[in-house]
Amino acid sequence: MKNRKSVWLGGLSIFACGVCCSLPILGPLIGVAVLASLATWLESLAILLLGVGVVFFLLVRLRKKTTGAVCSTACNCNPKQIRVDQTTVG
Repeated sequence: MKNRKSVWLGGLSIFACGVCCSLPILGPLIGVAVLASLATWLESLAILLLGVGVVFFLLVRLRKKTTGAVCSTACNCNPKQIRVDQTTVG
């Protein structure tokens, strides 16, 4: 009976040692495989997001051109407003 326990414990120890020693090799291999599979999927997503970003940039630029430039920190930096203020004061 004691010999059977020793054999079972020895087998379990060998298995645990094998798992422990193979993890530093299998971990990076699995990680690289996952990153490679994600890269193919993310490439199409990146192209889509680039297109959305360009469209958003063009819409914001067109909106600024149509409304005119007004500073957001000081309300009196629009040239039209400055001229109106100077003519009414002066």
